[in-house]
Amino acid sequence: MAGQLWNIDWSFGKRAVCFNCGQDAVQAVKVLPVVTTVTCTHCGAERIFNIHGTSTTECRIETADHKHKYDVWHLDKRAGCPNCGNEAEHKVTIDEYHVTAVCPVCCFTHLYNFSVFTRGNAVR
Repeated sequence: MAGQLWNIDWSFGKRAVCFNCGQDAVQAVKVLPVVTTVTCTHCGAERIFNIHGTSTTECRIETADHKHKYDVWHLDKRAGCPNCGNEAEHKVTIDEYHVTAVCPVCCFTHLYNFSVFTRGNAVR
């Protein structure tokens, strides 16, 4: 599938405490080829992560060695890989700085870096 347009449009949710309103609510995650968003379903606050790059060098999921202010989310998303085309449980990791999505078959990795957030309707 090399050279073809990536067809990524993944949506799923994770119940967690919102960074903005402090409520325990579903955080809606949307992964697209060049941007990932995490939106609080309670207050509408949104974290936006822009694509930093892709690779196929190693199949590993890392989080930075620093202390995290919020929980690191480790999620699985069953989907077709835009690189190898295989249907597999992609490993998705989200923290306050990065989002990574890794295909366990070919190790195709998307890395998104935190860009900006909006406060939504409720301010903490």
